[in-house]
This record gives sequence, structure tokens and C-alpha cells, in this order.
Amino acid sequence: MFFNDRNNSPLGSLNNRDKEEAVKTSDALFYGSICSFISGLFLLMSFSSPYWLASWEETQSPFKNMGLWEMCFYRFRHPDYQFDYAFSGCHPIYGTEYRLIREKLLPGWLMVVQLFITLALISSFLGQTVMVPLLLRYPLKIILRFEHQFCVFVMACYGCTAVFIFLGISTFGGECWSRDWLLYPNFNYVSWSFAFALFACLGHILSTVLFYMDSRLAKERKEKTKALIMQMQPPGFASTDNPHHGFAAYM
Repeated sequence: MFFNDRNNSPLGSLNNRDKEEAVKTSDALFYGSICSFISGLFLLMSFSSPYWLASWEETQSPFKNMGLWEMCFYRFRHPDYQFDYAFSGCHPIYGTEYRLIREKLLPGWLMVVQLFITLALISSFLGQTVMVPLLLRYPLKIILRFEHQFCVFVMACYGCTAVFIFLGISTFGGECWSRDWLLYPNFNYVSWSFAFALFACLGHILSTVLFYMDSRLAKERKEKTKALIMQMQPPGFASTDNPHHGFAAYM
């Protein structure tokens, strides 16, 4: 005859407390999500704002400020420009206004910085995309089944983001005062967009550590979540995962 041996199986041994621990959000995941979200906002503002480098106002420098994609001048005459034309206002680096002096305004190292920060933004966005289902625990069955893998993926994304930002700000900080680039480099200073990138780097490092801790916790509770997943299956469905499961209840 057949009988239900659920109470004698590992599935039946999973009490309500174990179920709550399996489905709730851990502290490492919660604080890591908050930290990564704030860091992502810092990175986005740094990426889009034109204040990576600025000049001291009292110096009356023709260069005013710049970001990764935009530069601002006031009556700036480039020595290599053959026409007597003064550049004024803020314009995109890749726009038409600076097309004749773009080669001078956009050295190779600045394009490398643009590449690093762009890759950092993409990597951070990918991590945030996977982080949201982990935080909301939805869909629960998929999260319980692949929680460890998702945590490792998010951790890798945030780790790559921190590395890309570090390379970008290191390159920019080492080259932005070069006399081969802008006139009067001693009149300039790194501004709040650069500081936001630095904060984003530190925040993503902290997020990486927190998601590493959560991935360890997810690996430790993997057996409990596996049993909970089997409890969530419809009656008779578990036998499709294990062809011998149907014979275990027969006597």
C-alpha cells in the first residue's frame, strides 16, 4: 500500500522558523542593497554632470568646468585654432561646437576614463537589476533555487564596478593637470563630480563585501531552501525531479 511519509522525510522536518529564515531578507542583503543603490546614484550623477574639473573663480580663467561629456569655456581661444574665434558656454565634447579642436580637448587618456566610467555604470546597472528580485524575494521559487548564484553574480558586478571606477578616477587624477591638455592647469581643481565618483567607488566596495557575506549565508542555507522548494511543488510533481521518489513511499 501507499502512504504519505512526509513527516518522516527531511521535508517534514522543516519547521516554520526554518521557513521564515529561508524566505526573509538577510541583513547583509538589505544593507548591501541600500549601499549599492546610493552608490549607483552617486555614479549616475558623476557620469552625467560637468563638474569633474573646474577652475577657481578668482583666477578669471577662460576654462570654467568640464565633465566626461561636456566642457564649459568663457571667451576661450585655443592657440591651435587658425581662426580668431572665442568659445563660450557649455557644449558637448562630441558636438559640433568643438569639432575643430576636439582632438586637443579629448586626449587618449580622457577617452579611457570615459570608457571605464561607462563600463562601471553598465556593471552597476546589471547588479541592480538582479539585486531587486533578491531583495523582494520574488519570484520566490526561482530566488530560493538560485539565490547563491544570484548573490555571486551581483557581488561580481559590484566588484567590477569598483575596479572600473578606481581605474577611471586614478587615470583622471593623474592626467587632469597635464600642461599638454588645458591652459593654466594650476588654476584648476577636481570638483564634486569627481568626489561623487570616489564615493561611488567606496560604496560599491562595501556592497561587494556585504554581498559576499550574503552569498556565504545563501550557500549555508541551501539545503533548507532545497527542502522548502520541494514542499512548494504540487502533489506528485516532486517525483518528476527524482524518478526513485515514487518507490520510496511504497511498501
